[in-house]
Amino acid sequence: TLGSLVNNIKIQGFRFQNIAAGAAAVITDGNSGSPGNNIAIRSNSFTAIGKPAVYTSNNLGTTSNWLITDNKIDGVTGANNSGLWLLGLSNGTITNNVIKNTAYAGMILDLLKSVTVEGNSISDTPRKGIQVAHSPNSGVAIRNNTITRTNTSKAPDEGAITIYPDVTNIVVEHNSLTGNFQGFT
Repeated sequence: TLGSLVNNIKIQGFRFQNIAAGAAAVITDGNSGSPGNNIAIRSNSFTAIGKPAVYTSNNLGTTSNWLITDNKIDGVTGANNSGLWLLGLSNGTITNNVIKNTAYAGMILDLLKSVTVEGNSISDTPRKGIQVAHSPNSGVAIRNNTITRTNTSKAPDEGAITIYPDVTNIVVEHNSLTGNFQGFT
């Protein structure tokens, strides 16, 4: 858990495996105090985990300048758990991650400002691949991602990429969507 006022941290090259449910996620902003800023989560492996690999919360303010890149997430268990669950992220970059075999979605992204989601590979999720919600004037870009076999539960309102109506100022381009129940909702 990254507690309050934790800034300028790099978490790189770790292997997180067989972690049971417990905290909000394997790596989390802690849900207390001021959120951490300038955090790099790079080149880690998350296998057979009972919660999301990374979770941020907007409870006390906006989390900014997080780089989440080159991570491998395989096997997220537990009800409604996704590979990444990010709330309140601004000026963030989520690139080149591989996310597969989750209990819910690949990425749940809410309350965003100026976030780039690019070059990720998401597959084999019972619900959506990438969800963006609650982000008016978001400045979000979803580009060049490969999303395969998502929404295997065949929920009527979920696709490989799901954008909710309260999201504006978003760019979605050059993504490869293959074998999904629905491509875009």
